[in-house]
Amino acid sequence: FLLNVGLNLVQEFGSKSRVNFLPAVSVEIPIALEYASLFGGVTGDVMKTNLRDLTLENPYLSKNITIINAVERMNVYGGVKGNAGSGFGYKVMAYFKTVENLPLFVNNPSSINRFDLVYDGESDIIGFEGDVSIKASDVFGITGKAQFANYKLATEKEAWFKPTLHLVSNARAQINKSFSLDAELAFTGQTNAKTMSSGPVPEEAIVTVKSFADFSAGAEYRFNNKIGLHIHANNIFNNAYQQYLYYPKLGLNVLGGFNFSF
Repeated sequence: FLLNVGLNLVQEFGSKSRVNFLPAVSVEIPIALEYASLFGGVTGDVMKTNLRDLTLENPYLSKNITIINAVERMNVYGGVKGNAGSGFGYKVMAYFKTVENLPLFVNNPSSINRFDLVYDGESDIIGFEGDVSIKASDVFGITGKAQFANYKLATEKEAWFKPTLHLVSNARAQINKSFSLDAELAFTGQTNAKTMSSGPVPEEAIVTVKSFADFSAGAEYRFNNKIGLHIHANNIFNNAYQQYLYYPKLGLNVLGGFNFSF
C-alpha cells in the first residue's frame, strides 16, 4: 500500500492576509492486482477566486464584484479505481467537503441580466463521482462521467445555479489517419436561482431553472500535418434551455473552419 501524510501550508495575500494549515493525507491499497485499488484521503486547499475563471464560467457578471477566496477546510474522500485490461478503466468515489466562502452567482436586484457573487459562510457538500473509459479499438473510444452533489449551506437557502446531477459522455472515432468524428452528450439537472421581486418592499424569490440535455457532434479532416478542415454542430436537438436565468442558450448552430499549424 501507499500512504502519504503531510500538511498543506497556503499563504493568502491581500487586504486580509492569512496562513492556512490544511491536511494532506492519502492512501491507496490494491485489492486485485491491476484490476482494483481502494483509495482515500483527507485533504484541504485554498481555491483561488479570480475574475478570469469567473467570467469563463459566467460571462454576465456585474461590475465591481467582491472577490474572496474559497477555502476547502476538509475533503474526506474514498473509493475504488482500476482497469480491466488495456481497454477499460473506471473510478468511483464518494466525498464529504467543508468549504468556507463558497462562491455562488445571483441575479443583480436592479439589473436582473447581470450577476453578483454571494459567499456562503460554511458549506457542507456530500457527493459521488464516477468515471469510465472504454477503448474498443484503435479506432473507437468512449468516456463517461457522472457527478452528484448535495449542498447544506450556512447562510444561503440554496446552492444557486449548482446542479445536483451532471452527466456527460464523449465518443471519438478515428476513421483513418486523416478523418475523425467526435460527439458529446451532456445532461445537467435542474438548479435554483435567487431573484428579488419588484415593488415598494422587494422580497426574495426562488426560481427553478429546468434541467436540460445538449448533444453536439463534429468532424475533422487533416490534409497533412499542417492543414485541416473541421465542422462542429451544437445543440443538435435544438432544445430551448438556459443555464443562467434570463440567458437562453442558442438553438442548433454549426461552426466550421480551417486549422493551420506551423
